[in-house]
Amino acid sequence: MTVLGDRAASAEIPFRTSHTWAIPGEIKVASGDTDYIPLFWVDVATGQSVKLVKMLHRINSGTSATVKLQKSGVDITGFTGVSVTTTGTVLDPADVALVANDQLALIVTAVAGTPKNMSVTVVLEHLF
Repeated sequence: MTVLGDRAASAEIPFRTSHTWAIPGEIKVASGDTDYIPLFWVDVATGQSVKLVKMLHRINSGTSATVKLQKSGVDITGFTGVSVTTTGTVLDPADVALVANDQLALIVTAVAGTPKNMSVTVVLEHLF
C-alpha cells in the first residue's frame, strides 16, 4: 500500500479552497440589479465531494451589514442573519454539502450606520 504522509492512498484527502467577495465602498441592500453581488458556481469533479465549511467576514467602517448565503436560490441554514461588523469574525456552523453547478450567493439583507468596504470569504473543502 502506498502511503501519502500519514494517510493511506485509498483514503479521502481533504483540500480547502476559498472564495472572497470584496465589495468596495458603501454596502447597500440590493434593489434589482443595483448593488447586486454576483454569485459563483461550484464545480465538482467526478468522484469528488465538496462542502461549505465556514465563512469569514468584516467591514472596514460603519456599524454593520446583515448578510446571508444562498445555495441555488435557497437560504443556507447556519449562514443567515449574519452581522458583519468591523471585528473580523469566523462563522463555523454545520458543514453544508454542495453538488456540481450549485450557485453560492451573498445577499445583503440590512445595513446600519453606512457600512463600507466589506469582505466575505467562504471556505470549501474538497475530498478527493
